[in-house]
Amino acid sequence: MYTVLVIACHPDDMEIACAGTLLKCKERGDRVVICHLSSGNLGHVIIPPDELTVIRGNEAKAAGKLAGIEVICAGFNDLDIYDNNKEIHDYINETAHLLGKKLKDVLELLNISQIVIQGRVCRFKEEYLNCIREEMNKRQDKGGSDYLLTVAI
Repeated sequence: MYTVLVIACHPDDMEIACAGTLLKCKERGDRVVICHLSSGNLGHVIIPPDELTVIRGNEAKAAGKLAGIEVICAGFNDLDIYDNNKEIHDYINETAHLLGKKLKDVLELLNISQIVIQGRVCRFKEEYLNCIREEMNKRQDKGGSDYLLTVAI
């Protein structure tokens, strides 16, 4: 049995993009954990962000429950980690540091064997991937199992 960590920008991104693969992992007996980096709170023109955060979080957890997949959220709001937002460009480096720290916290909680990362997460900052690689290599050096890092476009 493996633990597969899936890192996605918003709730429903990876569930739509690779649900079949994740279900095959579950059928194989793997533990699958999806980590949404942001809440998806700006994804609707009528529903206010605070309400949408709750709605999308509950939908993600309900979908995960149906599939036997654990769902967690890193807790960022939309656009907090958006790479082309010039208004918060100065904030990006601080956010990258916070995101890297949160991902390390997630990796410490889980015994990860495979990581699937949404492509647009990787395009934002190479620092995210480096953080994950560094943490996984430390675990491997301490006798941890090999791991597979996959980027899903």
